[in-house]
Amino acid sequence: MTASVTFLPLLDEPVSFELLAHTDTAAVVPGAWAESDPRHIAGATSEVQLRSMTTRIHTVAPKVSYRARDEL
Repeated sequence: MTASVTFLPLLDEPVSFELLAHTDTAAVVPGAWAESDPRHIAGATSEVQLRSMTTRIHTVAPKVSYRARDEL
């Protein structure tokens, strides 16, 4: 995520975000995690696929969706 500053908009103020992890149904997940439906950003105008990473055990394919404040 930190390497994405070259192609995501610069944020001049503090923001919050949700991090969603899609796992296999047989995956063991931390007890503090909760199940959730997908969270789509209403009116999202941009979506950026970040670099994927794969190990012998995990595959991570991060994607960022956003809507600029001036597009509200």
